[in-house]
Amino acid sequence: MKQITLRDVSFGYIEPLFEKVNITISSNDRVGIVGNNGEGKSSLLDCIAGIQTGYTGEITRPKGARIEYVEQGMPSDLEKVSLYDAIASGIPEIDRISNEWKVDIALDMFDVPHELRERNIEDLSGGWQRLALIARAAMSDPDVLILDEPTNHLDLGKTFSLERWLSEQIYNVPVVIVSHDRAFLDKCTNRTVFLRKSGVSIYKHSFTRARELLFEDDKSLFSKRVVEMEELKRLEKSAHKQRQIGKDNYSDTALQKAKQIERRAQDLRESLTDIHTEEKRDISLTSSTTHNKCLLQMTDLNVFSPTGDLLFKIDTLEVNSGDRVVILGANGTGKTCFFTLLREYSEKRQGLSEGKLNIPPSVKVGIIDQHLSNLSQKDTLRGFISDSSNEPITQQRVSSLLASAGFKYEMQETRIETLSYGQKARLNLVGLRLRNPALFLMDEPTNNLDISGQEALEGEVKSHTNAAVIVSHDRTFVKNLGTKYFVIQNKKLKEISDPEEYYMEERGGPTISTS
Repeated sequence: MKQITLRDVSFGYIEPLFEKVNITISSNDRVGIVGNNGEGKSSLLDCIAGIQTGYTGEITRPKGARIEYVEQGMPSDLEKVSLYDAIASGIPEIDRISNEWKVDIALDMFDVPHELRERNIEDLSGGWQRLALIARAAMSDPDVLILDEPTNHLDLGKTFSLERWLSEQIYNVPVVIVSHDRAFLDKCTNRTVFLRKSGVSIYKHSFTRARELLFEDDKSLFSKRVVEMEELKRLEKSAHKQRQIGKDNYSDTALQKAKQIERRAQDLRESLTDIHTEEKRDISLTSSTTHNKCLLQMTDLNVFSPTGDLLFKIDTLEVNSGDRVVILGANGTGKTCFFTLLREYSEKRQGLSEGKLNIPPSVKVGIIDQHLSNLSQKDTLRGFISDSSNEPITQQRVSSLLASAGFKYEMQETRIETLSYGQKARLNLVGLRLRNPALFLMDEPTNNLDISGQEALEGEVKSHTNAAVIVSHDRTFVKNLGTKYFVIQNKKLKEISDPEEYYMEERGGPTISTS
């Protein structure tokens, strides 16, 4: 395949989102694009795909190249179409009859149950919809495949299937990926583009190694800037001294020398090394003190589906201060119902028989659910934060908290419904901070958080003595935070020593022992 080349590509609306992007995308390139929310990742994909034309610079695409772009949303014209037909629609109509076998291969590759294949897209989970769009894009044998947040809504099994499919079926097609899933980026990319307001950095490595190099480069540039600032300070001091000598002694020579030094200082000031300064978007959590060692106890507890079917049984589970308990399991095993049970009990502290589930009355609970259901969409940012506080809070304090999380003053009276998913996730964490919980209940807490937000949340949870019960498909988040791991399997909750035991099974390796 011929190359796609970007030369000095810049784009923005009122202010630039990114400037002077220079990259060549060739065969076998797997390019990961990484950046904070709002820094232009999806816009860059739009430019590469030819959807966005308002950029400056030059993008060269091979004539006749087939560029397939899987955006985050579901096209409305596919909602009433069966899963099978939606994928088949990606095959050019003239070739459809002779190439429908490709659809069956994709369905088998993603382990799609036969009963789902003829079901309408609108009736399927977000995960199946996502895989359908990705498989559909591949049906036309594209020259370039562009994926915007491909792992959104995918459970681990589907994520592993996607990783395997990209490596086994799309191995010779250039792929450009925007994702906040660090493990997925490490598995599926070999180049990384960092979009930051200070500039664009590109490395011929997957995410983890690329970011290590980025930090090294940032450190080197910062050290260079420090030396330059010291030299600038020295020149300014020297120029001032020479000018003073000239004035005191009526010396034209000293005054002329002062002008020369000032010109050198001005040249240096104009050529100072650019360094990256991360925009302040604080994620700070607090914890309340409690005399209870055990913050959550479950004994002989059954978890049921909304229709009354037994999903799994818990013989005994204790969550003590400092424990960060991770609950693993495939979609459909009961994680969501389990989290709903915990959330409802934490709000009422009643409703189950004595001894089966207990959270002491003095234990404050903080909840993060993947749907951010505690956010009232019609409320303003200020209103939500004011209502979140357990104690009276001044508007100055509200404004300060919002500003520290990246919400500028002029947007603090806007409605929550106008925010992006990433902004809503950050706002929810600000509200959580004011509740001072001792026990966190977290259902997919990294959904919609960019990588810097994920890492900030990890650091905050680890820095406190809070306990946490975590349901998450984010492998990196689970690895970095978990202290105890449980998996739902064969309708039982079983403790395992390491999440890799579960991941291996989901990849198709040895099963977890149930003895």
